[in-house]
Amino acid sequence: EVELKKVRDATTLLFASFDDDSLQRIGLASDIQMSALAFGFTIVGHQKHHWKILAEKYLPLTGR
Repeated sequence: EVELKKVRDATTLLFASFDDDSLQRIGLASDIQMSALAFGFTIVGHQKHHWKILAEKYLPLTGR
């Protein structure tokens, strides 16, 4: 959990350091063009996707 928080905090600081022009810059991610801002939302959505899988498949095994 500590590592996850550190990575999340570092990602938050990284995106906070971008100005508006930087957030609108287009790059490639998995051969898909997207802005830096869109990639930030992708990071958040990907994390939520994994939390959902953990909650659905693995938390029931713990009895929670």
